[in-house]
Amino acid sequence: MEYRHSKWLSREILGFAALPAGFLIAAFEPSLCSSASAQISLGVVGASLLVLLICGYLYVSRYRIKLAPDGISITGLSRTRSIPFSTIVHVVTIKAPRSGTDSWLLDKDDTIIAKIDGGLLGFDELMASLGERLSPYQVILYRRTYGMWEMQVAGDKKWVPSECPRSVAKAVARQSVILIVGLILLTASALLAHWVSAPH
Repeated sequence: MEYRHSKWLSREILGFAALPAGFLIAAFEPSLCSSASAQISLGVVGASLLVLLICGYLYVSRYRIKLAPDGISITGLSRTRSIPFSTIVHVVTIKAPRSGTDSWLLDKDDTIIAKIDGGLLGFDELMASLGERLSPYQVILYRRTYGMWEMQVAGDKKWVPSECPRSVAKAVARQSVILIVGLILLTASALLAHWVSAPH
């Protein structure tokens, strides 16, 4: 079975593209924005947001996952990866109100093999099917909803308190840093463009 994002999500991203498009129109239309500094600022912000939305649209429209008898295939922006079930040792799932849901597949060295986007239609069904196909009692499942991590050995039903693999904790922290830095750079570029074009 194939799992992918909702088509409505792609349409919503395209709808949001109207915002940066409006910024760009205002930047290149003197009758809408007479100040040169404002035009440059709107142009920088509009172009940055437009590139971000285009990348998001391409990612959402192409991303899909298939379960095969012997492994899982993940299609991203540029390629499709096939991952044998025999290489998966840990499955880490994080459900957080602010950051959404994601899962990571790890090998025996706790190295991240792949990330599974929690926004897929049928994500819970996918994770249940994945757990059934992995080697019983040889794969450890981790999860966290709010605070404490829990661990379950595949094949059991009981979850117990545990710490997740350090590689996933670092990956989650890195995602937060990238998001914050991206917002700071976007704001800084707009402010810099306004300052450079303003009369001194």
